[in-house]
Amino acid sequence: MQATQANGFDGNGEALAIVNQIVGVVDDILPGEPPFGDREIHVSLDDRAKAVPGVWWEKQDHDAEAYRIVLSNRADAWYMVIFEGFCRTMPLSPTNSRGVRKESRLWQDMAFQLSHELAHVKLGPARSNLQLEVLATAVSLEALSRLERMWKEQPPRITQGYFRAKQSFRKYHELLITSAHEELPRSEDFKVPGQADLQREKLLHHSRRHVDQLRLWHPRSRAWQMIAADCLLGELRTNDQQWGELIGLGLHTYPSAWDEKHYRDDLSLVSDVVPVWWPEWLK
Repeated sequence: MQATQANGFDGNGEALAIVNQIVGVVDDILPGEPPFGDREIHVSLDDRAKAVPGVWWEKQDHDAEAYRIVLSNRADAWYMVIFEGFCRTMPLSPTNSRGVRKESRLWQDMAFQLSHELAHVKLGPARSNLQLEVLATAVSLEALSRLERMWKEQPPRITQGYFRAKQSFRKYHELLITSAHEELPRSEDFKVPGQADLQREKLLHHSRRHVDQLRLWHPRSRAWQMIAADCLLGELRTNDQQWGELIGLGLHTYPSAWDEKHYRDDLSLVSDVVPVWWPEWLK
């Protein structure tokens, strides 16, 4: 895969180079051609408050020449990212209600979002469901880990902020997981022992029925997906070949993405394509 456009970022050329490094990492994680073919990738930044990251998938996208990916973030701050030093703390970073400036994680957020959407390209962007969202999130977490190793040796550009960047991948990962645990309902909602006494896999199992009733983008569903993806990483890292088994998995619904071409997120995977190594809480 290769990105040929990075629209909405100030400093388009620099942004496109960074985007293609992330594309290369996802290609390494999920080696092989996407189920709808190897096309150009057009990435656009949408800085509206309610913008939602995603792969555009309308009827015409089945036969299009490019995959259209939209990311959500503040376009004005990207000028500082690209021209004033990639990975630096932004002078334009958001402030809380008391006016205290918070650390900006724009570059990390972009890498996470883009990896997630590229994973959907490999899974099959015409479909999503809870399982596919967990898998795409696992790819995002793995991409952050691999970017850390890669950028220690070959950063996208040498800047004053680079030394901070190579130490912040794990912290960002930990922040995502901590936030997810805080978002999940308390364990008494599921009539099980105290959450602190449970292994995460048990928490995922007991909360699955509740999460299945939520829309994919509900905060509690997103939190469950994040924790599930983090748990699944251990299994995937023990056998790299398992990553390749995920390519095209999203095509296998009823009706399939070939029979019904528009996007749907309300269909389960057919049972005979679910890998045997998946944990019970994900099946």
